Amino acid sequence: MTKRLDRLLSLIRDASRARFLGSRSFSHELEAKHVQQVTQGGGFTAFGDDGTLTFEYRVPERVCFRGDSYLPLSVLLAIVDEVTSWASVGVDPARRPGVSIDLNAALAAGRVPPRAGDHLVFLARSRRMGRTLGFQTCEVRTGSGELVATARHTKLLDMGRAWGIAFGAGFDLTRGLLRAFGSVDRPLPTLSPTIGDLLRPEACEVEGEAGGVGRAMERHRVEGGMLNEVGLLFGGCQALLHERAAGLAADCAVGHGGLVLGAMSVTYLAAAKRGQSVEARATARAAWGGESTSGLVATSCLMAGSGKADKVVSEARMRFHHVAAAGARGSMR
Repeated sequence: MTKRLDRLLSLIRDASRARFLGSRSFSHELEAKHVQQVTQGGGFTAFGDDGTLTFEYRVPERVCFRGDSYLPLSVLLAIVDEVTSWASVGVDPARRPGVSIDLNAALAAGRVPPRAGDHLVFLARSRRMGRTLGFQTCEVRTGSGELVATARHTKLLDMGRAWGIAFGAGFDLTRGLLRAFGSVDRPLPTLSPTIGDLLRPEACEVEGEAGGVGRAMERHRVEGGMLNEVGLLFGGCQALLHERAAGLAADCAVGHGGLVLGAMSVTYLAAAKRGQSVEARATARAAWGGESTSGLVATSCLMAGSGKADKVVSEARMRFHHVAAAGARGSMR
C-alpha cells in the first residue's frame, strides 16, 4: 500500500513541475492539492490494495462563500473530481487523466453541508475502466467515519495511441525526458482572498414568477484561477457556477433563504477557455411544500460565447431543501 501511494505521489510531484501545465488551477483555489493539505496532516494518506485512494481535507473558511459558512456541495464535487481523477490515474497502466462526462453527488440523509474547519476524508475508487470510459465512486466521511456524501464520476479516457505509448509502456523514458527538459520549480500560487472574490459576476439577473418559480442568470469572465492545468474551465468550477445561479433562483422561488443544496448532477458537453464569457442560467421550482421542509428542484445551463453563437458547456440538475429539513447534524470536526 505504501509503495503504491509513493508511486502516485511521485507522479503528482512530476505533474506539478511540468512546464507545459498551468501552475495555478481551481483545485489550488480550493486548497485541494496534496501539497497544500499535507501541512495540516492531510492530503493523500493511503492507497489501498483494492484501489481505494484516501484524501484528507480540512475545510478552509475562504472556500465557504455563503454567509452561513457551509461548504457548497459544488465545491465538494470539485474535490471529488480531483481525487477520483488521481485514483483512476493511479491504477491505469496508461495513466490517462481523461475528461469528465458526468459528475454527481448527494449529501447523506439528515446531513447539512460541512462547515469551515471540518475534517473530511475522501475515499475514491475506480470501479471500472475500459478503453474509452472510466467509472469512479467516492465516499466523503468525517474524521470519525460518519458518512457525509456519496459521489460518482464518469470520464472519457480515450487519449489516443500516442499517449498510450508515451505514458504506458514507454513511461520511464517519457518521465526521464520530462524531468530533464520539461520541468521547472514553482512556488505555490497566490490565492484569491475567498472563492467569492474569484467568482465575482460581471452581470446578475433574478426574477420570480407565479407558482413558486425563480429564474437567475450570472455572467462570468473565465480567468486563471477558474481553470484546470491544461487551460480549460475546470469542471468543479462549472459546478460552482451552476450552484450559485440555482441558489439565487431557489431563494427567489420561495421568497427567503435558508435553503441548502442536497444533490447535484453535472453533465459536461463542451469546453470553455480563458477570456471567454460564460453565463449560468438557472430555473428553480417548488417540488414539495411545508414551511420547514420546503424543497425545490433546479436546472441550470452554462453557456459560453464563441463570437458567432453561444454553445452549451454543461448542464446541471439540483435538489434544494430547507436547512431545517436536513436534521440537526452540524459541525463535523
